[in-house]
Amino acid sequence: MKQLLIKYDENTGETFFEGLSSEILQRGQLAHLERAFIEIGKEKAEKIIFESTKKFAIETVQKYNMFLISFAKFRRKDIAEILMHQLPQRGFGAGKITYWEDSDGKVTIEVTNSFESIDFKSNRPVCFALGGILAGAYEILFTHPCKCKETKCRAKGDKECVFELSKA
Repeated sequence: MKQLLIKYDENTGETFFEGLSSEILQRGQLAHLERAFIEIGKEKAEKIIFESTKKFAIETVQKYNMFLISFAKFRRKDIAEILMHQLPQRGFGAGKITYWEDSDGKVTIEVTNSFESIDFKSNRPVCFALGGILAGAYEILFTHPCKCKETKCRAKGDKECVFELSKA
């Protein structure tokens, strides 16, 4: 297990991780809120969750992508691997790229211990926020709209959650 440095400002009540103001939620709490939101709004809520996290990922990855490609000469896959290392540090689960084809933009990512599927049973995939995060990062790396499909999900009883990403 790796230790992470989290700082706390007693005056403002803020916690900081890697210099950024951050929230600390108990594992499963965000997924519980997400499920309640979906129960109220069904497919619209799923789309809102996916699109809002996708937008957040686009804004975040855009900041680093230009530097990493232009100045440090990183390849797309190198940047994607860096992003995979960020997932567990942010509490999203452990991500691993299992398939990458740069020429046609097909990518498969496995996520073990996805925060959205914790203690949840469903007959269909439920990781809408994680799918949005992956799709947003994909769109920055490949400079194309992304089609993202969760083909396996722990909430369905699968061993891990699997996302297939491709150009839309």
